[in-house]
Amino acid sequence: MCSSDLPEMVVIPPGNFMMGSPASEEGRDSDEGPQHQVNIPRALAVGIFEVTFDEWDACVRDSGCSHKPDDSGWGRGRRPVMRVSWDDAKQFVRWLSTKTGKAYRLLSEAEWEYAARAATTTPFHTGVNINPTQANYASNNARSEEHTSELQSPCN
Repeated sequence: MCSSDLPEMVVIPPGNFMMGSPASEEGRDSDEGPQHQVNIPRALAVGIFEVTFDEWDACVRDSGCSHKPDDSGWGRGRRPVMRVSWDDAKQFVRWLSTKTGKAYRLLSEAEWEYAARAATTTPFHTGVNINPTQANYASNNARSEEHTSELQSPCN
């Protein structure tokens, strides 16, 4: 989908992966294990980017979402939406399903990790380290730097 009001989606093929991080991984949190094999039996349609303020605001304008989150001074537009709850996200998915005529739902934790890992086994999809030219994030991880910017769409 290439519309400023709708998320751009990509199809992730079915497959298997090791969920969680190895006990030996530097910076690993205790809730990241134990590692275990997970099967994703069907293809998934996943947003290429996090939902943006532009997309969220379209849902609010269409009365599909009741909560208009504050941007905390970071800016709106193509920046990732923040300060939304799980219930808010479920409203967005219902709106997206109605708007497109296709059934969407929130990903499970396993589905999200499968998509985010992108067939890698390293701590980040980019390898062992990550930097602001590779991802939009905030972290206190020693191998990363804090950064935020607008998401760049191939549709623009």
